[in-house]
Amino acid sequence: MTTGYTMIDTATVKTPSTLYASSITPRALVAQGQYDAQRIMSFPGGMFSDIVYSYSPHRTVNFDTDYLLSQDSINIKTQGGMSTTVYQPVIQDVIVSETWSNIDLVFYRKFKNFIENQFAIAAGSYIQWQPRDRNANKYNIILLDVHTGSRGQVSVNAPGGTASFMVETLTVSFKIVSKV
Repeated sequence: MTTGYTMIDTATVKTPSTLYASSITPRALVAQGQYDAQRIMSFPGGMFSDIVYSYSPHRTVNFDTDYLLSQDSINIKTQGGMSTTVYQPVIQDVIVSETWSNIDLVFYRKFKNFIENQFAIAAGSYIQWQPRDRNANKYNIILLDVHTGSRGQVSVNAPGGTASFMVETLTVSFKIVSKV
């Protein structure tokens, strides 16, 4: 195990006896919860207009600059001792979750329209997700869940007749089927 620190434009790992330094190419990533994430989710066939994210999620699970696969392994007792079997994950195992806090109610409604109308998608077609703040790829996805912090209940804060904002968090979960 190493101890040390990491900087954004260079990575430096420092141990008591050795100093290692390597250069990392910085990516222009939008910070979590910041304006102008520009991720896009598209419904096939033009049934609905694209969802262009105004804000990046405050939390994204299983995705960084590409999808993140966890590798499963198992230790098996053999006659000669122990053996480790590693199961190679595949892209279809990845479930990505995006979570926002205090988000515009219109944004929530767009996701609800997508998940409620998935049944209308023709066989072989998928909703597409493009995380443009992370990479240039498009992914075919299946929406699994769109819910608020307190499931089944949406609390809205609309002071003085301004735009309605959700009080709870909004979480959108989807399964990546393939890269386009």
